Amino acid sequence: MDITTKNMRAILINVLLGLATIAAVFVAVGGGWSIAKYTGILPLKKAKKAVVIDETPITIEDVRAIGELVTANYYDETVSIMGKVNHVLEKGSSKGKDTTVTVIERIPEPGQTQNKNKNKKSYSGPKLILVQTVHARIGIDLSELQDKSLKVSQDDKSVEVILPELKCVDFITNPSNTEVFDENGEWSLDDLKVAMIPAREEMWDKMKRNTKLFDTARKGAEEVMTQLFEAAGYQTVKVHFVSSGTAALKMPTEE
Repeated sequence: MDITTKNMRAILINVLLGLATIAAVFVAVGGGWSIAKYTGILPLKKAKKAVVIDETPITIEDVRAIGELVTANYYDETVSIMGKVNHVLEKGSSKGKDTTVTVIERIPEPGQTQNKNKNKKSYSGPKLILVQTVHARIGIDLSELQDKSLKVSQDDKSVEVILPELKCVDFITNPSNTEVFDENGEWSLDDLKVAMIPAREEMWDKMKRNTKLFDTARKGAEEVMTQLFEAAGYQTVKVHFVSSGTAALKMPTEE
């Protein structure tokens, strides 16, 4: 029984939505990337019966409609001792001094060498210990696909998909996910936000050096898109990224 273009489009939209939902729960660290492993759903297989397609079954608009596709998650934690350092202002200022929130000491992870800090020995002012965690989601934004990103053969049997660069969808380190210990002195919410910045930047740099994370994210995106187009009836599917680097990766703004 042949499937008309109209019916095929309805089936494809359901496939797109299903795959986008499945992809959002995958975790990058440790282990392979498999729909059957993480959800209990068997990988999509080609239809046994021939499918007659009057037009290109999936248009570039269909793929763009998926939007953000998350294929890797990243978690990290850092412990910092923060303090306030007073600075004498220049003459003519309305105030005699200014206060800067700064890192007094960074507690190393197990197995790492203790970081020395020149502020540690001489510091005796207000102090607090921050335990900060980060949750980052890595993936692609399919709405960024260009018209030339989808190339279909004349016989509608093969397709080449060129994916946009990886992006960090979220990089979450907000005060609600931060623990404060041994607080002394006066600390406002604004002080806390400022105190969180150094560790946030360090965790971002550390994440960008995690090549395994980005390799997993790329592999996950390639597998999702391959299964999507195979389910649409294509016999040969080639998926690759426009770039394999992470130089263009930007830290999302945290509200």
